Amino acid sequence: MTCINCGYDNPTQAKFCQNCGHQLALVCQNCGTSNAAPAKFCMDCGSSLRPPPSDERGEEAGRQSLPGVRSEVSPLNDLRRTAPPALQERIRLAAAQIEGERKPVTILFTDIVGSTSLAEKLDPEEWREIVNGAHKRVSQAVHRYEGTIAQLLGDGVLAFFGAPLTHEDDPERAVRSALEIQKAIEAYAGKLGGYVDRFEMRVGLHTGTVVVGAVGDDLHMEYLAIGDSVNIAARLQGAADPGGILISEATARLVRQTIELSDRGDIPLKGK
Repeated sequence: MTCINCGYDNPTQAKFCQNCGHQLALVCQNCGTSNAAPAKFCMDCGSSLRPPPSDERGEEAGRQSLPGVRSEVSPLNDLRRTAPPALQERIRLAAAQIEGERKPVTILFTDIVGSTSLAEKLDPEEWREIVNGAHKRVSQAVHRYEGTIAQLLGDGVLAFFGAPLTHEDDPERAVRSALEIQKAIEAYAGKLGGYVDRFEMRVGLHTGTVVVGAVGDDLHMEYLAIGDSVNIAARLQGAADPGGILISEATARLVRQTIELSDRGDIPLKGK
């Protein structure tokens, strides 16, 4: 059992962390409620807090993969759960306090270069596995800098730095996350030899304002863009070089003291 205070991995039967003494809690995978360590079922929604036997997990995975069958488990929530348990708990607690607030955030948008043509050459299951691998690497870099995966848009990932967790250096965290994403994707591409000839990603970044909408449990957060901020990040992503990162002037002003930048000058974006 992982301690949400220090991240230490404790034995399943532990009630207090062996590293820091913090009382351990089981976070419900269905609703996000923290339960006392001895609990077997969630006190809020009644879901089991214990992992199912291996054969049940396999059966459940099979049900989730059936087309047209709606499941409470989504790829987006699966990515959010890859965050360290301590970070998941901090996000959940912070999200409950900022619903409806305007928040300045740095928006990170990634997409796979030429995904349509790449997918046409592969079996759908193979392509899905490749995309999942890319999404996992993106989410790891986002979570490392305490950003939040907001949405999955096709093969793209939309992430926010500054909501619900806020840091003074969120723009810098977003840029460093983007750099780490490209490094991870480059290494990942090397493992895809024989399946994909060139696997690359574009990343766009823009700093603007969003409104945090309906915030539910299980790290499920919806964000509404103010001032077309998300669209700008998406268009910057589309204008970036394959394997590159393109950031807006709004973001550049906030990171130029700590990040080495190359000025691309004015770039025409649709409607901008």
